[in-house]
Amino acid sequence: MVAVITERELGDAAAHAWHAAPTEFPNRCVHELFEQQAARTPDAVAVIHAGQATTYRELNARANQLAHALKRRSIGPESLVGVCLGRSADLLVALLAVWKAGAAYVPLDPSYPAERLAFMVRDAGLRLLLTERRCRPLFAADTVDALCLDADWAGIAREKAGNLPAKATPANLAYVMYTSGSTGQPKGAMIVHGGLVNYLCWAIGAYGLEAGASAIVHSSIAFDLTVTSLYPPLLVGGHVELLPEGDGTRHLVAALRQGKGRSLLKITPAHLDLLAHQLGPAEMAQIAHTVVIGGEQLFAERLRPWRRHAPHARLINEYGPTETVVGCCTYELQPDDPDSGPVPIGRPIANTRLYVLDAAFHPLPPGVTGELYIGGIGVARGYLNQPELTRERFIPDLFSGLPEARLYRTGDLARYRDDGVLEYIGRCDDQIKLLGFRIEPGEIEANLMAHPDIAACAVAVRESGAGSGEYGLVAYFVPRPPAEPAAETLHDFLAQRLPEHMLPGRFVRLDRLPLTPNGKLDRNALPSPPLAAPDDDARHAPRDDVERTLASIWSDLLGIDPIGIDDDFFDLGGHSLLALKAVSRLRDAFGVDLRIEMLFDHPTIAKLATLLTAGSKAAGPPPIPRRPSDGPLPLSFAQEHLWFMEQLAPGNPAYNIVDMIRLRGAYDGRALLAALHDVVDRHEILRTVFAKQDGHAVQVVLPRIDIALDERDLSTLEPAERDAEWRRIVDQAGHHVFTLARPPLLRWTVVHMGDLEHRLLLVMHHILADEWGLERLQQEVRQLYAAHAAGRQPALDALPIQYGDFACWQRERLQGDFLRDQLAYWKIALAGAPTRLALPTDHPHPAVQRFRGTTERFIVPAELV
Repeated sequence: MVAVITERELGDAAAHAWHAAPTEFPNRCVHELFEQQAARTPDAVAVIHAGQATTYRELNARANQLAHALKRRSIGPESLVGVCLGRSADLLVALLAVWKAGAAYVPLDPSYPAERLAFMVRDAGLRLLLTERRCRPLFAADTVDALCLDADWAGIAREKAGNLPAKATPANLAYVMYTSGSTGQPKGAMIVHGGLVNYLCWAIGAYGLEAGASAIVHSSIAFDLTVTSLYPPLLVGGHVELLPEGDGTRHLVAALRQGKGRSLLKITPAHLDLLAHQLGPAEMAQIAHTVVIGGEQLFAERLRPWRRHAPHARLINEYGPTETVVGCCTYELQPDDPDSGPVPIGRPIANTRLYVLDAAFHPLPPGVTGELYIGGIGVARGYLNQPELTRERFIPDLFSGLPEARLYRTGDLARYRDDGVLEYIGRCDDQIKLLGFRIEPGEIEANLMAHPDIAACAVAVRESGAGSGEYGLVAYFVPRPPAEPAAETLHDFLAQRLPEHMLPGRFVRLDRLPLTPNGKLDRNALPSPPLAAPDDDARHAPRDDVERTLASIWSDLLGIDPIGIDDDFFDLGGHSLLALKAVSRLRDAFGVDLRIEMLFDHPTIAKLATLLTAGSKAAGPPPIPRRPSDGPLPLSFAQEHLWFMEQLAPGNPAYNIVDMIRLRGAYDGRALLAALHDVVDRHEILRTVFAKQDGHAVQVVLPRIDIALDERDLSTLEPAERDAEWRRIVDQAGHHVFTLARPPLLRWTVVHMGDLEHRLLLVMHHILADEWGLERLQQEVRQLYAAHAAGRQPALDALPIQYGDFACWQRERLQGDFLRDQLAYWKIALAGAPTRLALPTDHPHPAVQRFRGTTERFIVPAELV
């Protein structure tokens, strides 16, 4: 491939591409930087796994011993060593040891099929494998020699524990990571130390990692997303927490619920939805200082709960192919960014160049879409043992002026904004990003074609169920007559060759594949999967209303009908995200507090129905009934706490909640007022006041309250003045004093920021709602406003219960044996606890909390820590 670039175009490239300013980083390899840190903080914890802590001293010494053992086997620079280990301290020992010996590692995921692992061993020419006893059977004994770190450690421990002389240089290979390949086999991207160090050192600064930083490692080392979590904390004296394998989603949720605010969390967009469903607002608020999202295109809709409940967390969209060391550009979300649509991928990281070029390799101006090319120190050496593909994807960088510089051709479509921010548009080819994984349909198709009963096939992404919003892989196949292979047969065939994330959830039989006029496959013409499951006759139909309701929910989510009571939810194409949606639907249908773990443990309709109908305690408390009559109601315990605090300090605005709803487009005041009346009429709690009756606090639901809608017009002000006035209005609103016995306990103000931008400011007392309730309130106000503005009759489902019903149920439930059990637990748990917390203070606490405080930021010296 030859490109002719004129001098003028070189100038255009400089004008139309944004380069990160050159930045100097240590001319060292990663393990050398780790050794320097180990010398500075030898007794600090480096790794936590299964409750066991490993210090820097221990980790470095064990890695040195293994590195000496590798040297005895003639492992040195440019040698490739396979690493197939579960997540434990031994994993980091192996990775560091490979580098200390001067070699590069090839990550091999133990969950991959044996056939795929065997190909990677052959393709990489591996002579040695670092593994453990449980993983050794995955590899034929005659194909690769192995060191089992658990079985062979006694011999390794006799090696020296001191650091080895430096062997590798920044130009040497650091790792070879295999990604999906369009030819039917995975391809290995060769990453060198210099590019890896550039990314890691940049990430430490950009993501604000300081001494003591921490991160969770919840994904495979064969997935380059893991690099961001695994190494940066270890270069600044922090620690990494390695979560168990298996259902990584469950372990991730459990770890985040522990309430330890981490410095860094790297996740995919799919994780955002899952965690938003599983974590409460308080848990989301302390999830991490910096949340980096990568792996696939990010849409702002997925960030809404995080921007609301974790306002202090930095949310960063990171883009980058495996071929350019994890990430090459980032975009940090700003408070005034839109809450819908695709999130930009931002600007290049240090020592990186990004170009948007046309088909003739000419640079394109801002606003014009072209293919994205990446240059700089992070570009991989190429693909292992694939010189032709390397020449095709890694081309000379004629814009840089450096003779050896190359550009990686991403296959991604992008365009620059006028401000230099890059926007991702889509793919030039058929490559897929699904659940954070890069997938080449051609690789799945090539493996499916290896089945003797398949004459032709195609793989595409389709929505899992009508309106589900979740997508999965669908395999279309034409059988070779007279064969009629079953879907289960084809699934099992592929499962022996491909990792789980590449297995189609549906198989659709066709008489022929649709073709374009020039005879090529027309992927757009592939039909939507029919709502029918294969082998219907072998399925046992639902037997009662519970099983029929479960089958209906599964059909909607999975796009399969009928579903038998013995069908496994996950075998039918379900995954963690769809499981969350299923649990939410089951809660609504059966009124039980079902947890996602129960669906993993009871994955068939028959098993789940048994759990639900048996009234198991695991399924949660019985549904909340409607209260029998109107009249004064008791307070819930949460309300009683807030009411009590109000009696101590009447008129205190500390428990005010301030919220804002954006309204875009032409303003319709009549429609907005109608929407607010509708939402207040719909929710009793919004027209509730709190009074004393017979010495007790009660809540009284009023039949109707007047709604006053204040309006402020800031559209004529200059931007700086407008922003300052907006902040003043918000601050003033937040200090409004509510009297709990007098309505209303909420106030509305609409602020006009421009002709097409309006902000609805809501202030209410916390006794009416919490953050989760506000999220629903926002959605309903938007829906009702849109309906009234369009002249439509609003259509919202009737509410099955009101908050007063919950308060009555809660009071009735907490009595008798249940109350005694609860009290007994806390008496045991708090036995021996001090009655007063004796902490040194600089002045005595006042009798009544005054809520006077501020935020002070400082750095604690390492010696003091």
